[in-house]
Amino acid sequence: MENNQELIDWALANAEKLSLKVTRLTGINEWLPGHFDYHISMSVAGVEVFGRGTDTEEPRAFLKAVAEAVERAACQDLEYPWATSTHTEQQQAALRAYRELLGMDRALCHHFTGTKVRTLSLAILNDRVLADFLDGAGKKHGVKICLCEMRPSVDSYVAVAYAWMSGSDNPPGVLSGYGCAGTLPDASRQAIVECVRKIGPIFIERNKPKEEMASLHIQ
Repeated sequence: MENNQELIDWALANAEKLSLKVTRLTGINEWLPGHFDYHISMSVAGVEVFGRGTDTEEPRAFLKAVAEAVERAACQDLEYPWATSTHTEQQQAALRAYRELLGMDRALCHHFTGTKVRTLSLAILNDRVLADFLDGAGKKHGVKICLCEMRPSVDSYVAVAYAWMSGSDNPPGVLSGYGCAGTLPDASRQAIVECVRKIGPIFIERNKPKEEMASLHIQ
């Protein structure tokens, strides 16, 4: 915890130098009760990086946002920055990077082999309050949420959550969130949090990307 506080103190002490901007997002309250959600931006070596953190403890939510931004700044020159992780303990950083890579591997394997995922009930979260909130908010806004399990490894479980809206007047597309952890409930919660926190900005507020897809140069 001491190292965590050092990172927070560093960010706040260097806020002006980093051009640090902090936004506390409140839209998540309707979907994830008792959660705090922070979005930050900072400038490192002339490059603007972003971070987002969500947690049931407010200092940890801010810490996660700072850590993600620092991670992106540190890895911006890597040729393949696919599975990276920042943590105050090296062993935990390595474990999280491995599980992030494992989640990508499972998603690609299911896609290319046509292997179906296994649908899960929200009861797997072992959190009746959260499940009821998701169900109520989904019905209110017409958002469908589906939680599924992908093929596990010998040491980890992988879950994916999808969210979408039906109807011609609603935003098209599907939002997704992935989770990989030592237990299926933990992986499922990670997937739900990653997916659901996108619903407000994209489906409800209907924010659009800063650049239209047609203007992007994709090779």
